[in-house]
Amino acid sequence: MNGNSLPDFLVVGAQRSGTTFLFNLLNQHPEVYLPSRKEIHFFDRDENYQKGTKWYQSFFEGNSDQCTGEITPEYMYLSKVPGRIKKKLNDHTKFIFLLRNPVDRALSHYMGNVSRGFEDKTFMEAIEFEEKRLNRGEE
Repeated sequence: MNGNSLPDFLVVGAQRSGTTFLFNLLNQHPEVYLPSRKEIHFFDRDENYQKGTKWYQSFFEGNSDQCTGEITPEYMYLSKVPGRIKKKLNDHTKFIFLLRNPVDRALSHYMGNVSRGFEDKTFMEAIEFEEKRLNRGEE
């Protein structure tokens, strides 16, 4: 517990690798505080980062007796994120990385997007197109 209204830990990792499960599990622990919103996207989205540290701190205020954390999987992907985290958080911040077998993760992500109507490509086409989507900030 750092006492400065910033998270004690960040959970980052691959999408579809258990971050929602961990979020729900940690929310049941009386000594852990997570914001009601799972993904704050402070360090990866310019529009949120530009809102400043006070905006980010507002998600963690009033919980000095609990270990505070944030879960935003996308922090693992963008090169600008580590520098931003180093600038804003202290050296004692802990990181939890959640990973999954890459093929299982990619297929699960693809099937989820197909079922929600977000994907119209075949699995192989979607894999080949993924780098372009990441560069544009798409899923």
